Amino acid sequence: MAAVGVQSLGWDASLAWSEEWVVAFHGYVTNWEDVAVVSPGSAANAELLLSLWSEAGRECVVRLRGEFSVVAYHRCTGRIFLARDFLGKRPLFFSRKDGGLVVASEIRQVIVGADLPRRLRPEVTIQWIAGLDPPEGATEYEGVLRVAPAAVYTLERADCSPATSTFWRAPEERDEREVDREDAKQTLGLLLRRAAQRALVGVEDVAVAVSSGLDSAALWALLCQDHPATATDGRRCSALSLVFPGLSCDEREGVRALHAWCGTKGREVDAASESPLARAAYLRERCDRLVHPMAFTIGLLAEEAARQGSRVLLTAHGPDEVLAGRFSYLADLLFQGRLAAFLRDCFSVQLRSGRRLRFVARQLVAAWRLRKPKARRPAPAWLSPQAWEAIQTRRPAQPPAGLIHSAQIRVLVSGYQAGPSLDAFEQLAASAGVEHRSPFLDQDLFDYALTLPGRVLTGGRRVKWLLRTVLEGRIPDHLRMAWKVGYETLIDRDAEPLRQKLMEATRRNPAAVLLLTAWGLDNVSLSRHTTEESLRGFRVERVLAEVGILTLETVEKRV
Repeated sequence: MAAVGVQSLGWDASLAWSEEWVVAFHGYVTNWEDVAVVSPGSAANAELLLSLWSEAGRECVVRLRGEFSVVAYHRCTGRIFLARDFLGKRPLFFSRKDGGLVVASEIRQVIVGADLPRRLRPEVTIQWIAGLDPPEGATEYEGVLRVAPAAVYTLERADCSPATSTFWRAPEERDEREVDREDAKQTLGLLLRRAAQRALVGVEDVAVAVSSGLDSAALWALLCQDHPATATDGRRCSALSLVFPGLSCDEREGVRALHAWCGTKGREVDAASESPLARAAYLRERCDRLVHPMAFTIGLLAEEAARQGSRVLLTAHGPDEVLAGRFSYLADLLFQGRLAAFLRDCFSVQLRSGRRLRFVARQLVAAWRLRKPKARRPAPAWLSPQAWEAIQTRRPAQPPAGLIHSAQIRVLVSGYQAGPSLDAFEQLAASAGVEHRSPFLDQDLFDYALTLPGRVLTGGRRVKWLLRTVLEGRIPDHLRMAWKVGYETLIDRDAEPLRQKLMEATRRNPAAVLLLTAWGLDNVSLSRHTTEESLRGFRVERVLAEVGILTLETVEKRV
Protein backbone atom coordinates (compact mmCIF):
# COMPACT_ATOMS: atom_id res chain seq x y z
CA MET A 1 0.00 0.00 0.00
CA ALA A 2 1.53 3.30 -1.08
CA ALA A 3 1.69 6.17 1.37
CA VAL A 4 -0.39 9.25 0.55
CA GLY A 5 1.61 11.47 2.88
CA VAL A 6 5.10 11.56 4.37
CA GLN A 7 6.56 13.99 6.89
CA SER A 8 10.05 14.23 8.36
CA LEU A 9 10.17 14.52 12.14
CA GLY A 10 13.92 15.05 12.35
CA TRP A 11 17.10 13.47 11.03
CA ASP A 12 16.16 9.98 12.28
CA ALA A 13 12.37 10.12 12.62
CA SER A 14 9.54 10.27 10.10
CA LEU A 15 5.76 9.91 9.74
CA ALA A 16 3.81 8.29 6.88
CA TRP A 17 0.10 7.74 6.36
CA SER A 18 -2.35 6.15 3.95
CA GLU A 19 -6.11 5.72 3.91
CA GLU A 20 -5.78 2.73 6.27
CA TRP A 21 -2.61 3.24 8.35
CA VAL A 22 -0.58 5.92 10.11
CA VAL A 23 3.01 4.94 10.98
CA ALA A 24 5.62 6.88 12.97
CA PHE A 25 9.22 5.64 12.90
CA HIS A 26 12.31 6.60 14.94
CA GLY A 27 15.75 5.15 14.25
CA TYR A 28 17.22 3.35 11.27
CA VAL A 29 16.95 -0.03 9.52
CA THR A 30 19.97 -1.65 7.90
CA ASN A 31 18.29 -4.26 5.68
CA TRP A 32 15.57 -2.47 3.73
CA GLU A 33 17.02 -3.94 0.53
CA ASP A 34 16.13 -7.41 1.84
CA VAL A 35 12.70 -6.78 3.37
CA ALA A 36 11.10 -3.70 1.76
CA VAL A 37 8.12 -4.38 -0.52
CA VAL A 38 8.88 -1.22 -2.50
CA SER A 39 12.23 0.03 -3.76
CA PRO A 40 13.98 1.84 -0.87
CA GLY A 41 15.58 4.52 -3.03
CA SER A 42 15.31 7.81 -1.14
CA ALA A 43 12.07 6.88 0.62
CA ALA A 44 11.72 7.72 4.31
CA ASN A 45 11.87 4.91 6.85
CA ALA A 46 8.25 5.46 7.87
CA GLU A 47 7.13 5.21 4.24
CA LEU A 48 8.98 1.92 3.75
CA LEU A 49 7.62 0.54 7.00
CA LEU A 50 4.06 1.56 6.15
CA SER A 51 4.22 -0.48 2.94
CA LEU A 52 5.75 -3.44 4.77
CA TRP A 53 3.29 -3.23 7.67
CA SER A 54 0.33 -3.10 5.27
CA GLU A 55 1.53 -6.35 3.72
CA ALA A 56 2.72 -8.34 6.76
CA GLY A 57 1.24 -6.63 9.84
CA ARG A 58 3.05 -6.51 13.14
CA GLU A 59 5.05 -9.65 12.31
CA CYS A 60 7.20 -7.57 9.98
CA VAL A 61 9.29 -6.23 12.90
CA VAL A 62 10.84 -9.69 13.27
CA ARG A 63 12.54 -9.18 9.90
CA LEU A 64 13.94 -5.72 10.61
CA ARG A 65 17.56 -5.19 11.59
CA GLY A 66 18.68 -1.94 13.16
CA GLU A 67 17.69 0.36 15.99
CA PHE A 68 14.10 1.54 15.98
CA SER A 69 10.88 2.33 17.75
CA VAL A 70 7.53 2.25 15.95
CA VAL A 71 3.99 3.50 16.47
CA ALA A 72 1.34 2.21 14.04
CA TYR A 73 -2.34 3.20 14.04
CA HIS A 74 -5.03 1.35 12.11
CA ARG A 75 -7.69 3.89 11.12
CA CYS A 76 -10.48 1.34 10.52
CA THR A 77 -10.31 -0.57 13.82
CA GLY A 78 -8.68 2.03 16.08
CA ARG A 79 -5.95 -0.44 17.06
CA ILE A 80 -2.60 0.96 18.11
CA PHE A 81 0.70 -0.93 17.88
CA LEU A 82 3.89 0.03 19.72
CA ALA A 83 7.19 -1.75 19.04
CA ARG A 84 10.93 -1.48 19.73
CA ASP A 85 14.05 -3.20 18.45
CA PHE A 86 15.36 -6.35 20.13
CA LEU A 87 17.56 -4.59 22.71
CA GLY A 88 15.55 -1.40 23.05
CA LYS A 89 18.21 0.95 21.73
CA ARG A 90 15.57 3.51 20.72
CA PRO A 91 13.30 4.53 23.63
CA LEU A 92 9.50 4.58 23.54
CA PHE A 93 7.25 5.68 26.42
CA PHE A 94 3.53 6.16 26.80
CA SER A 95 0.78 7.27 29.15
CA ARG A 96 -2.97 7.81 29.07
CA LYS A 97 -4.98 11.00 29.33
CA ASP A 98 -8.74 11.44 29.13
CA GLY A 99 -9.22 8.17 27.25
CA GLY A 100 -6.40 8.96 24.83
CA LEU A 101 -2.82 7.79 24.50
CA VAL A 102 0.31 9.94 24.68
CA VAL A 103 3.39 8.33 23.08
CA ALA A 104 6.87 9.81 22.74
CA SER A 105 10.56 8.91 22.66
CA GLU A 106 11.31 10.91 25.81
CA ILE A 107 9.73 10.78 29.25
CA ARG A 108 9.57 14.55 29.52
CA GLN A 109 7.45 14.72 26.36
CA VAL A 110 5.00 12.18 27.77
CA ILE A 111 4.79 14.08 31.08
CA VAL A 112 3.97 17.32 29.27
CA GLY A 113 1.58 15.70 26.79
CA ALA A 114 -0.34 13.79 29.48
CA ASP A 115 -0.17 16.72 31.92
CA LEU A 116 1.44 14.58 34.62
CA PRO A 117 3.30 15.79 37.72
CA ARG A 118 7.03 15.16 37.46
CA ARG A 119 7.30 12.74 40.37
CA LEU A 120 9.66 9.82 40.77
CA ARG A 121 8.39 6.40 41.76
CA PRO A 122 10.51 5.62 44.83
CA GLU A 123 9.99 1.86 44.67
CA VAL A 124 11.42 1.72 41.13
CA THR A 125 14.12 4.29 41.78
CA ILE A 126 15.55 2.37 44.69
CA GLN A 127 15.88 -0.72 42.49
CA TRP A 128 18.17 1.26 40.19
CA ILE A 129 20.22 2.35 43.20
CA ALA A 130 20.44 -1.24 44.39
CA GLY A 131 21.63 -2.39 40.97
CA LEU A 132 18.51 -4.46 40.25
CA ASP A 133 16.47 -4.59 37.04
CA PRO A 134 13.07 -2.93 37.50
CA PRO A 135 9.79 -4.64 36.56
CA GLU A 136 9.13 -4.83 32.84
CA GLY A 137 7.45 -1.70 31.50
CA ALA A 138 8.16 0.37 34.60
CA THR A 139 9.91 3.74 34.57
CA GLU A 140 11.15 5.92 37.39
CA TYR A 141 8.27 8.37 36.91
CA GLU A 142 4.68 8.05 38.04
CA GLY A 143 2.17 7.53 35.26
CA VAL A 144 4.78 6.88 32.55
CA LEU A 145 5.18 3.37 31.10
CA ARG A 146 7.93 1.98 28.89
CA VAL A 147 7.51 -0.29 25.87
CA ALA A 148 9.65 -3.36 26.49
CA PRO A 149 12.42 -4.20 24.00
CA ALA A 150 11.81 -7.00 21.49
CA ALA A 151 8.07 -6.61 21.97
CA VAL A 152 4.99 -5.41 20.12
CA TYR A 153 2.22 -3.90 22.25
CA THR A 154 -1.29 -4.09 20.81
CA LEU A 155 -4.00 -1.80 22.18
CA GLU A 156 -7.52 -2.42 20.94
CA ARG A 157 -8.34 1.16 21.94
CA ALA A 158 -6.30 3.98 23.40
CA ASP A 159 -7.79 3.40 26.87
CA CYS A 160 -7.16 -0.39 26.88
CA SER A 161 -4.29 -2.26 28.51
CA PRO A 162 -1.80 -3.54 25.93
CA ALA A 163 -1.46 -7.16 24.88
CA THR A 164 2.23 -7.98 24.55
CA SER A 165 3.91 -10.30 22.05
CA THR A 166 7.68 -10.89 22.19
CA PHE A 167 9.50 -11.38 18.89
CA TRP A 168 13.03 -12.12 20.16
CA ARG A 169 14.55 -14.27 22.88
CA ALA A 170 18.20 -15.05 23.56
CA PRO A 171 19.16 -18.24 21.67
CA GLU A 172 20.46 -21.26 23.55
CA GLU A 173 24.18 -21.72 24.14
CA ARG A 174 25.68 -24.63 22.17
CA ASP A 175 27.72 -27.48 23.59
CA GLU A 176 31.38 -26.51 23.44
CA ARG A 177 32.36 -29.92 22.04
CA GLU A 178 30.14 -29.35 18.99
CA VAL A 179 31.67 -25.98 18.00
CA ASP A 180 34.42 -25.85 15.38
CA ARG A 181 36.84 -23.16 16.59
CA GLU A 182 38.10 -22.18 13.14
CA ASP A 183 34.56 -21.93 11.78
CA ALA A 184 33.58 -19.78 14.79
CA LYS A 185 36.52 -17.47 14.09
CA GLN A 186 35.59 -17.05 10.42
CA THR A 187 31.88 -16.53 11.10
CA LEU A 188 32.51 -14.00 13.86
CA GLY A 189 34.88 -12.05 11.63
CA LEU A 190 32.28 -11.85 8.85
CA LEU A 191 29.52 -10.77 11.27
CA LEU A 192 31.71 -8.08 12.85
CA ARG A 193 32.56 -6.68 9.44
CA ARG A 194 28.93 -6.71 8.32
CA ALA A 195 27.82 -5.04 11.57
CA ALA A 196 30.29 -2.19 11.00
CA GLN A 197 29.09 -1.78 7.40
CA ARG A 198 25.43 -1.78 8.43
CA ALA A 199 25.96 1.05 10.89
CA LEU A 200 26.88 3.37 8.00
CA VAL A 201 23.55 2.94 6.20
CA GLY A 202 22.09 6.28 5.16
CA VAL A 203 24.94 8.48 6.43
CA GLU A 204 27.75 10.31 4.66
CA ASP A 205 29.64 11.87 7.57
CA VAL A 206 30.14 9.83 10.72
CA ALA A 207 32.22 10.36 13.85
CA VAL A 208 33.66 7.28 15.56
CA ALA A 209 34.63 7.12 19.23
CA VAL A 210 38.15 5.66 19.21
CA SER A 211 40.22 4.52 22.16
CA SER A 212 43.01 1.98 22.58
CA GLY A 213 40.51 -0.54 23.97
CA LEU A 214 39.99 -3.77 22.06
CA ASP A 215 36.35 -3.12 21.05
CA SER A 216 36.93 0.45 19.94
CA ALA A 217 40.12 -0.43 18.06
CA ALA A 218 38.25 -3.27 16.34
CA LEU A 219 35.48 -0.94 15.18
CA TRP A 220 37.89 1.64 13.78
CA ALA A 221 40.01 -0.99 12.03
CA LEU A 222 36.94 -2.59 10.43
CA LEU A 223 35.66 0.78 9.23
CA CYS A 224 39.06 1.73 7.82
CA GLN A 225 39.24 -1.60 6.01
CA ASP A 226 36.05 -0.96 4.05
CA HIS A 227 35.55 2.81 4.33
CA PRO A 228 38.86 4.64 4.83
CA ALA A 229 38.84 8.23 6.02
CA THR A 230 39.35 9.39 2.42
CA ALA A 231 36.76 7.04 0.97
CA THR A 232 36.09 7.31 -2.77
CA ASP A 233 32.36 6.75 -2.25
CA GLY A 234 32.03 10.17 -0.58
CA ARG A 235 31.56 8.86 2.93
CA ARG A 236 33.82 10.33 5.59
CA CYS A 237 34.67 8.57 8.87
CA SER A 238 36.46 10.72 11.43
CA ALA A 239 37.90 9.56 14.75
CA LEU A 240 37.24 11.27 18.10
CA SER A 241 39.18 10.23 21.20
CA LEU A 242 38.79 11.34 24.81
CA VAL A 243 42.20 11.61 26.45
CA PHE A 244 43.09 12.07 30.11
CA PRO A 245 46.61 13.50 30.46
CA GLY A 246 48.12 12.82 33.86
CA LEU A 247 45.70 10.01 34.75
CA SER A 248 46.26 6.26 34.60
CA CYS A 249 43.33 5.91 32.19
CA ASP A 250 44.98 8.12 29.54
CA GLU A 251 45.13 6.23 26.22
CA ARG A 252 46.86 8.72 23.95
CA GLU A 253 49.78 6.43 23.23
CA GLY A 254 47.54 3.53 22.25
CA VAL A 255 45.25 5.72 20.13
CA ARG A 256 48.18 7.16 18.23
CA ALA A 257 49.62 3.70 17.66
CA LEU A 258 46.25 2.58 16.23
CA HIS A 259 46.13 5.55 13.84
CA ALA A 260 49.71 4.90 12.74
CA TRP A 261 48.77 1.28 12.01
CA CYS A 262 45.63 2.24 10.05
CA GLY A 263 47.24 5.22 8.31
CA THR A 264 44.66 7.62 9.73
CA LYS A 265 44.45 10.64 12.00
CA GLY A 266 41.97 11.61 14.68
CA ARG A 267 40.97 14.43 16.96
CA GLU A 268 41.85 14.20 20.65
CA VAL A 269 39.56 15.82 23.23
CA ASP A 270 41.12 16.55 26.63
CA ALA A 271 38.69 15.32 29.29
CA ALA A 272 41.08 15.04 32.23
CA SER A 273 39.47 17.96 34.04
CA GLU A 274 35.98 16.50 33.77
CA SER A 275 34.31 15.20 36.94
CA PRO A 276 31.85 12.35 36.29
CA LEU A 277 30.10 12.75 39.63
CA ALA A 278 29.91 16.53 39.45
CA ARG A 279 28.25 16.19 36.04
CA ALA A 280 25.18 14.51 37.53
CA ALA A 281 23.28 17.76 36.91
CA TYR A 282 24.41 17.71 33.27
CA LEU A 283 23.12 14.17 32.83
CA ARG A 284 19.83 15.03 34.51
CA GLU A 285 19.32 18.06 32.30
CA ARG A 286 19.98 16.16 29.10
CA CYS A 287 18.38 12.81 29.89
CA ASP A 288 15.23 11.56 31.60
CA ARG A 289 16.82 8.43 33.01
CA LEU A 290 18.99 7.56 35.99
CA VAL A 291 22.34 6.79 34.41
CA HIS A 292 25.90 5.85 35.28
CA PRO A 293 27.97 9.05 35.67
CA MET A 294 30.48 7.85 33.06
CA ALA A 295 27.72 8.34 30.48
CA PHE A 296 28.92 11.94 30.29
CA THR A 297 31.52 10.68 27.79
CA ILE A 298 28.74 10.11 25.24
CA GLY A 299 27.60 13.72 25.66
CA LEU A 300 31.11 15.09 25.21
CA LEU A 301 31.74 13.00 22.10
CA ALA A 302 28.35 13.94 20.61
CA GLU A 303 28.99 17.64 21.16
CA GLU A 304 32.38 17.36 19.48
CA ALA A 305 30.85 15.39 16.59
CA ALA A 306 28.23 18.11 16.10
CA ARG A 307 30.91 20.83 16.09
CA GLN A 308 32.72 19.14 13.21
CA GLY A 309 29.50 18.60 11.24
CA SER A 310 28.95 14.86 11.77
CA ARG A 311 25.35 13.66 12.05
CA VAL A 312 26.08 10.20 13.48
CA LEU A 313 28.30 9.02 16.36
CA LEU A 314 29.42 5.38 16.46
CA THR A 315 30.61 3.72 19.68
CA ALA A 316 31.76 0.15 20.30
CA HIS A 317 29.31 -0.93 23.01
CA GLY A 318 28.34 -4.60 23.02
CA PRO A 319 31.29 -7.03 23.04
CA ASP A 320 31.74 -6.80 26.82
CA GLU A 321 28.34 -8.41 27.24
CA VAL A 322 28.34 -11.20 24.66
CA LEU A 323 31.83 -11.66 23.24
CA ALA A 324 33.92 -11.57 26.40
CA GLY A 325 32.96 -14.92 27.90
CA ARG A 326 33.05 -15.60 31.63
CA PHE A 327 35.29 -18.04 33.49
CA SER A 328 32.21 -19.30 35.27
CA TYR A 329 32.26 -21.93 32.53
CA LEU A 330 34.98 -23.63 34.62
CA ALA A 331 32.32 -24.48 37.19
CA ASP A 332 30.21 -25.94 34.38
CA LEU A 333 33.13 -28.21 33.45
CA LEU A 334 33.27 -29.48 37.03
CA PHE A 335 29.53 -30.12 37.17
CA GLN A 336 29.80 -32.04 33.88
CA GLY A 337 32.49 -34.25 35.39
CA ARG A 338 35.22 -32.93 33.08
CA LEU A 339 37.93 -32.58 35.70
CA ALA A 340 40.84 -32.85 33.23
CA ALA A 341 39.45 -30.02 31.10
CA PHE A 342 38.86 -27.94 34.25
CA LEU A 343 42.47 -28.34 35.43
CA ARG A 344 43.92 -27.81 31.95
CA ASP A 345 42.11 -24.51 31.52
CA CYS A 346 42.84 -23.34 35.07
CA PHE A 347 46.55 -23.68 34.36
CA SER A 348 46.38 -22.10 30.89
CA VAL A 349 44.42 -18.97 31.84
CA GLN A 350 46.50 -15.81 31.49
CA LEU A 351 46.46 -13.98 34.82
CA ARG A 352 46.86 -10.24 35.07
CA SER A 353 47.96 -10.54 38.68
CA GLY A 354 47.85 -13.08 41.50
CA ARG A 355 49.08 -16.60 41.95
CA ARG A 356 48.03 -19.60 39.88
CA LEU A 357 47.09 -21.85 42.79
CA ARG A 358 45.04 -19.06 44.32
CA PHE A 359 43.12 -18.75 41.04
CA VAL A 360 42.42 -22.50 40.97
CA ALA A 361 41.30 -22.47 44.60
CA ARG A 362 39.00 -19.53 43.88
CA GLN A 363 37.34 -21.42 41.01
CA LEU A 364 36.80 -24.49 43.22
CA VAL A 365 35.26 -22.39 45.99
CA ALA A 366 33.04 -20.58 43.50
CA ALA A 367 31.80 -23.90 42.09
CA TRP A 368 31.12 -25.23 45.58
CA ARG A 369 29.12 -22.13 46.47
CA LEU A 370 27.11 -22.37 43.29
CA ARG A 371 26.30 -26.03 43.95
CA LYS A 372 25.37 -25.36 47.56
CA PRO A 373 21.72 -24.26 47.98
CA LYS A 374 21.48 -20.60 48.87
CA ALA A 375 20.26 -19.93 52.36
CA ARG A 376 17.78 -17.11 52.70
CA ARG A 377 19.63 -14.15 54.11
CA PRO A 378 18.09 -12.27 57.04
CA ALA A 379 16.99 -8.72 56.41
CA PRO A 380 19.44 -6.07 57.67
CA ALA A 381 18.23 -4.21 60.74
CA TRP A 382 18.12 -0.92 58.84
CA LEU A 383 15.88 -2.25 56.03
CA SER A 384 12.14 -2.53 56.29
CA PRO A 385 10.80 -6.10 55.72
CA GLN A 386 8.79 -4.95 52.68
CA ALA A 387 11.82 -3.41 51.01
CA TRP A 388 13.99 -6.48 51.68
CA GLU A 389 11.33 -8.79 50.25
CA ALA A 390 11.10 -6.65 47.10
CA ILE A 391 14.88 -6.75 46.63
CA GLN A 392 15.02 -10.52 47.14
CA THR A 393 12.30 -11.21 44.59
CA ARG A 394 14.17 -9.17 41.96
CA ARG A 395 17.45 -11.07 42.35
CA PRO A 396 18.25 -13.65 39.62
CA ALA A 397 17.47 -17.25 40.47
CA GLN A 398 20.34 -19.69 41.03
CA PRO A 399 21.22 -21.24 37.63
CA PRO A 400 21.15 -25.02 37.18
CA ALA A 401 24.47 -26.87 37.48
CA GLY A 402 26.21 -27.01 34.12
CA LEU A 403 24.42 -23.93 32.76
CA ILE A 404 26.02 -21.26 34.92
CA HIS A 405 27.91 -19.43 32.14
CA SER A 406 24.85 -19.37 29.90
CA ALA A 407 22.66 -18.03 32.72
CA GLN A 408 25.13 -15.27 33.58
CA ILE A 409 25.33 -14.03 30.00
CA ARG A 410 21.54 -13.97 29.74
CA VAL A 411 21.30 -11.96 32.94
CA LEU A 412 23.64 -9.41 31.35
CA VAL A 413 21.48 -9.23 28.21
CA SER A 414 18.34 -8.87 30.33
CA GLY A 415 20.03 -6.04 32.21
CA TYR A 416 20.83 -4.36 28.92
CA GLN A 417 17.16 -4.56 27.92
CA ALA A 418 15.80 -3.43 31.28
CA GLY A 419 18.45 -0.84 32.11
CA PRO A 420 18.41 2.85 31.17
CA SER A 421 21.87 3.00 29.60
CA LEU A 422 20.85 2.59 25.96
CA ASP A 423 17.98 5.07 26.35
CA ALA A 424 20.39 7.52 27.98
CA PHE A 425 23.05 7.23 25.28
CA GLU A 426 20.47 7.96 22.61
CA GLN A 427 19.10 11.01 24.46
CA LEU A 428 22.51 12.44 25.37
CA ALA A 429 23.61 12.28 21.74
CA ALA A 430 20.27 13.57 20.42
CA SER A 431 20.46 16.61 22.71
CA ALA A 432 23.59 17.60 20.75
CA GLY A 433 21.81 17.03 17.43
CA VAL A 434 23.64 13.77 16.75
CA GLU A 435 22.34 10.23 16.24
CA HIS A 436 24.06 7.56 18.35
CA ARG A 437 24.62 4.10 16.84
CA SER A 438 26.21 0.97 18.31
CA PRO A 439 27.37 -1.30 15.44
CA PHE A 440 28.28 -4.22 17.70
CA LEU A 441 24.71 -4.37 19.02
CA ASP A 442 23.70 -5.76 15.64
CA GLN A 443 21.08 -8.48 16.14
CA ASP A 444 22.68 -11.09 13.87
CA LEU A 445 26.03 -10.63 15.64
CA PHE A 446 24.32 -10.83 19.02
CA ASP A 447 22.40 -13.97 18.08
CA TYR A 448 25.52 -15.78 16.95
CA ALA A 449 27.66 -14.69 19.92
CA LEU A 450 25.04 -15.88 22.41
CA THR A 451 25.27 -19.40 21.02
CA LEU A 452 29.02 -19.57 21.65
CA PRO A 453 30.08 -21.30 24.89
CA GLY A 454 32.36 -19.59 27.38
CA ARG A 455 35.23 -21.95 26.62
CA VAL A 456 35.13 -20.98 22.94
CA LEU A 457 34.90 -17.25 23.67
CA THR A 458 37.78 -17.31 26.16
CA GLY A 459 39.82 -20.05 24.50
CA GLY A 460 40.65 -21.19 28.02
CA ARG A 461 43.05 -18.24 28.20
CA ARG A 462 41.47 -14.78 28.47
CA VAL A 463 38.18 -12.99 28.06
CA LYS A 464 37.52 -12.01 24.42
CA TRP A 465 40.10 -14.54 23.24
CA LEU A 466 38.06 -15.43 20.15
CA LEU A 467 37.68 -11.74 19.31
CA ARG A 468 41.43 -11.25 19.78
CA THR A 469 42.16 -14.06 17.31
CA VAL A 470 39.75 -12.54 14.77
CA LEU A 471 41.60 -9.22 15.01
CA GLU A 472 45.06 -10.73 14.50
CA GLY A 473 46.80 -8.69 11.83
CA ARG A 474 44.06 -6.04 11.84
CA ILE A 475 45.24 -4.00 14.85
CA PRO A 476 48.65 -3.74 16.57
CA ASP A 477 49.42 -6.82 18.68
CA HIS A 478 50.19 -4.80 21.80
CA LEU A 479 46.66 -3.33 21.64
CA ARG A 480 45.09 -6.67 20.74
CA MET A 481 46.57 -8.34 23.81
CA ALA A 482 46.48 -5.37 26.19
CA TRP A 483 44.57 -5.49 29.47
CA LYS A 484 41.47 -3.37 29.85
CA VAL A 485 41.93 0.21 31.07
CA GLY A 486 39.08 1.44 33.26
CA TYR A 487 37.91 4.88 34.29
CA GLU A 488 37.96 4.10 38.01
CA THR A 489 40.53 6.83 38.64
CA LEU A 490 38.07 9.48 37.51
CA ILE A 491 35.51 8.29 40.07
CA ASP A 492 38.07 7.71 42.81
CA ARG A 493 39.39 11.22 42.36
CA ASP A 494 35.97 12.60 43.30
CA ALA A 495 35.16 10.00 45.94
CA GLU A 496 36.41 11.55 49.15
CA PRO A 497 34.75 14.98 48.74
CA LEU A 498 31.46 13.28 47.89
CA ARG A 499 31.74 10.98 50.88
CA GLN A 500 32.18 13.98 53.12
CA LYS A 501 29.21 15.70 51.53
CA LEU A 502 27.08 12.63 52.05
CA MET A 503 28.14 12.35 55.67
CA GLU A 504 27.19 15.95 56.29
CA ALA A 505 23.84 15.56 54.55
CA THR A 506 23.01 12.35 56.40
CA ARG A 507 24.74 12.91 59.72
CA ARG A 508 21.51 11.93 61.51
CA ASN A 509 21.28 8.72 59.50
CA PRO A 510 24.47 6.62 59.27
CA ALA A 511 22.38 3.74 57.91
CA ALA A 512 21.65 5.72 54.76
CA VAL A 513 25.36 6.28 54.16
CA LEU A 514 25.97 2.56 54.63
CA LEU A 515 23.32 1.73 52.05
CA LEU A 516 24.59 4.22 49.50
CA THR A 517 28.26 3.29 49.73
CA ALA A 518 27.55 -0.45 49.71
CA TRP A 519 27.10 -0.44 45.92
CA GLY A 520 29.88 1.96 45.04
CA LEU A 521 30.18 5.64 44.33
CA ASP A 522 28.89 5.36 40.79
CA ASN A 523 25.47 4.70 42.29
CA VAL A 524 25.85 7.47 44.83
CA SER A 525 25.40 10.03 42.07
CA LEU A 526 22.15 8.28 41.13
CA SER A 527 21.01 8.77 44.70
CA ARG A 528 21.84 12.44 44.54
CA HIS A 529 19.90 12.69 41.29
CA THR A 530 16.94 10.93 42.93
CA THR A 531 16.99 13.18 45.97
CA GLU A 532 17.15 16.43 44.05
CA GLU A 533 14.40 15.33 41.68
CA SER A 534 11.93 14.21 44.31
CA LEU A 535 12.66 16.39 47.35
CA ARG A 536 14.47 19.42 45.94
CA GLY A 537 17.13 18.94 48.58
CA PHE A 538 20.07 16.77 49.44
CA ARG A 539 18.41 14.73 52.21
CA VAL A 540 19.12 11.13 51.34
CA GLU A 541 17.59 9.65 54.46
CA ARG A 542 14.19 11.20 53.67
CA VAL A 543 14.08 9.52 50.25
CA LEU A 544 15.03 6.15 51.68
CA ALA A 545 12.50 6.46 54.48
CA GLU A 546 9.74 7.35 52.00
CA VAL A 547 10.66 4.40 49.84
CA GLY A 548 10.33 2.09 52.81
CA ILE A 549 13.96 1.06 52.77
CA LEU A 550 14.56 2.73 56.11
CA THR A 551 12.08 2.84 58.96
CA LEU A 552 12.25 5.83 61.26
CA GLU A 553 12.36 3.53 64.27
CA THR A 554 15.49 1.71 63.15
CA VAL A 555 17.12 4.98 62.14
CA GLU A 556 16.57 6.50 65.57
CA LYS A 557 17.83 3.36 67.30
CA ARG A 558 20.95 3.30 65.19
CA VAL A 559 21.65 6.98 65.77
